[in-house]
Amino acid sequence: MYKIIRKILLALSESERAQSLIVAAPLARRVARRFVPGERLEDVLPVIETMNALGMSATLDHLGESTTSEDEASAAVEAYSGILGALSERNLRSGVSIKQSDLGLVLSEEIAFENARRVVGRAAEVRRFVRIDMEGSDMVERTI
Repeated sequence: MYKIIRKILLALSESERAQSLIVAAPLARRVARRFVPGERLEDVLPVIETMNALGMSATLDHLGESTTSEDEASAAVEAYSGILGALSERNLRSGVSIKQSDLGLVLSEEIAFENARRVVGRAAEVRRFVRIDMEGSDMVERTI
């Protein structure tokens, strides 16, 4: 039974239609707001300012996974670079959390490594941290 439920939940997590329905549901949005304060950077930054004022730090995540082209992976690098720049400009105690599949791991380890290096380099420039997200079990070994 557990395996069936797990398969169903994994299939739903990868379904764009299911995501659209869940995101549109008022209850789901209220629950998600605790962990995802906004879908746009300008919505999230004031929340981080509030968290910092309360003595907390934050981690931002660019929502994207399993890019299918080098252009998509480069766009993810640019998104992280923009996020890091905004955090620095506002002097927020926050960094980013990267997904290797967002940076091109599905395409090749070399592409993902180079893109991660670019993100980490930008983070070093603006003195922010980078965390690496662990993704699905099919990505664990390659991520490590």
